[in-house]
Amino acid sequence: MDAALEQSRLNYLSCKLAEMFSAKEDGTSSSPQVEAEPDIPLKKFNVSGRRVKFVDVSHVLGSHSAARPQSSRSILWAVEKPLRQGLRCRFPSPLLAAMQQYFQWLHNVSLCKMPSQDANVLLQELLKHLGLLELSRETQNYIKLKLQLFLDNKLIAASHRRTHGERRLEELADRQRRRVELMERQAVDAERMLNLRDSRAFHRLLLSELRERRRMEVLDRYFCLRHDEHLRALAAARKAQEEHIIKEAFDAALEKARQNRIERNNLMCEAKRRELEMQDLLITNLENRHKECIALLQDEQSKCLDDMDLQAKSNKLDNLREKMELRRQLTQQIKELEETLLSQVEPRGLRERNETHGHRNWSN
Repeated sequence: MDAALEQSRLNYLSCKLAEMFSAKEDGTSSSPQVEAEPDIPLKKFNVSGRRVKFVDVSHVLGSHSAARPQSSRSILWAVEKPLRQGLRCRFPSPLLAAMQQYFQWLHNVSLCKMPSQDANVLLQELLKHLGLLELSRETQNYIKLKLQLFLDNKLIAASHRRTHGERRLEELADRQRRRVELMERQAVDAERMLNLRDSRAFHRLLLSELRERRRMEVLDRYFCLRHDEHLRALAAARKAQEEHIIKEAFDAALEKARQNRIERNNLMCEAKRRELEMQDLLITNLENRHKECIALLQDEQSKCLDDMDLQAKSNKLDNLREKMELRRQLTQQIKELEETLLSQVEPRGLRERNETHGHRNWSN
């Protein structure tokens, strides 16, 4: 299917180029006609020969539409878009006549007189009247689905059903008419292009256009390579810049960590110095307090010693005084006792003499 699609596109391209070149030659009537070379035989075109074939590519291309091409001065501007219609070129005049007959039959026959109420039968009847039109499987399924939906509405009123069905059939007929008109135009264009595709001027122009296309492709590749190199250079510069930024960030982080470590060490040294100062101050205070305590104790001890000396001296004097008083009392008592004894035993003269002698002994 891909090869058929590519071949169909190439044929369509050549036909469009031939049509444009023929239109250009018709517009310039003063220019001489280009004749074919004598050694190149002219090709004869028959009706049964090779024709432009449009492949139904709805299942290949998908439902999305192609991007609109930009305008250019190239001769290929008319074929710069992909094929969007799934059509096949046939004989346009008989097909158009058959379509007109079918349209007349469709408008004349009422819905209540349809041959059958089955969607498959209706589809076969449509294909029988459209014998020259080849429908794709998707189109047949679409028509069958629409007919089945139309036939499922039996519960609606007859007039409403007939009006709705006629409108649906008119829409289908309008679509088929537009498709047939497009097929007719494309068939006429293809026949006109096939008559001019072997001319020397067309080939020369096509070759120059192809050379220009190749040159543009080479330039595109060159600019793509330059663009890739520029992107790689930008990527390398961006990578170098990122590495430089990462290196600067890493160096800044290392410097910050070093500064933090220095500050932490300084704080630790300051704390240790303060702790040592506090310890020295505490030791000094303790020493001073101990010295003061020792001085106080020494003062108290000296005071106690002085008091003890004074007390000892006072006690000694008291003792001497008491001893002297006691001796005097004892002496007095002894004297009295002696006098008593002497008065009782000895005469008085002897007693006086003894007293005198006793005074003398005591004085000695």
